[in-house]
Formats: sequence, C-alpha cells, structure tokens
Amino acid sequence: MRSSSAASRLSHAPGSLMGAPSSAHMSRLNAKKQEYDAVRALGLSSRAMVEQLEKLASQSDIMVDGGEAVGNVSSNWANTFSIISMLAQQKSDPATHAEDDAGDGPESSNDTLPSLVRVEIASLPQVDKSKEALSRS
Repeated sequence: MRSSSAASRLSHAPGSLMGAPSSAHMSRLNAKKQEYDAVRALGLSSRAMVEQLEKLASQSDIMVDGGEAVGNVSSNWANTFSIISMLAQQKSDPATHAEDDAGDGPESSNDTLPSLVRVEIASLPQVDKSKEALSRS
C-alpha cells in the first residue's frame, strides 16, 4: 500500500523530485520579470516627464513675466501718443507761439530747435587717435 501512496505524491509535484522547475513556472517567472521591467521603465520615463514639465513650468513663468512687461509698455503708448499730440498742437497753435515769444526777447518765432542726436564717441577713429595723443603727453 505504501507504494501506491508514494505514486500519488509524485503525481502532485512531478518537478519537485528532480529539483528542476517546470516550464509553466519558468514562463510565469519570465512574464513577471518582463512586467517588472516594464513598470520600472514606466517609472523612469514618468520621472523624466515630470522633470521636463517642471522646466516647462519655469519657462512659462518667465514668459508670463515678459508678457507683463510688454503689457505695461503697450499700455503706456496711449499716454505717450497723447503727450506727443498735445506738444504738436502747442507747436502748431500760433497763440501759444505768441505767448512764448513775448517772454523770450529778440528770438524770432521761425527759429527751430536743433535735433539732438547721441553719438558714441568711443567708436569714432579720430577720437581714439586724439585720446592716444593725450595719453602720450
């Protein structure tokens, strides 16, 4: 009778006596390894995506600041143009010129003011030569 009970035990675990795992267990183990590798790769790519989104968020903050600056400048253009138009009206209004000329004295109303232009002196070659001459003496 004992031989029959040993035979039934062998039928329940055929691979356990030899120490070699069954092919079903190996295929399940390989599937789990692949699943683990996929989950790990997904975690790595998720971290990389989070870093990229954080960089994008910081760049969008910079863009917001720049947009506010452009908005402030654009909102001031209306004031600038109104000031320019007021000055142009005063310049073209002869009554204003008569009041201005009464206090100025002998200057005529046809005199125009010279245009002021800023020129970088350091970029002129003649000035560089004169600076060298001054430094030598």
